[in-house]
Amino acid sequence: MNKSLKDIMISDPYSLTQDSMSVEATRLLVEHRINCIPVVDKTNTIVDILISYDILERTT
Repeated sequence: MNKSLKDIMISDPYSLTQDSMSVEATRLLVEHRINCIPVVDKTNTIVDILISYDILERTT
């Protein structure tokens, strides 16, 4: 089962902006059963990747 990344990636990934609220990030992570979400700027360029641990560590 050796596939290229283009064959397994989703074509329209979920993303957040730096102004997104942590509750929205948590909702996306839980609802879509994912562990990380790209954070994009106004030009849709990835500026960071938010991982579930970031939320747990910094909001509790």
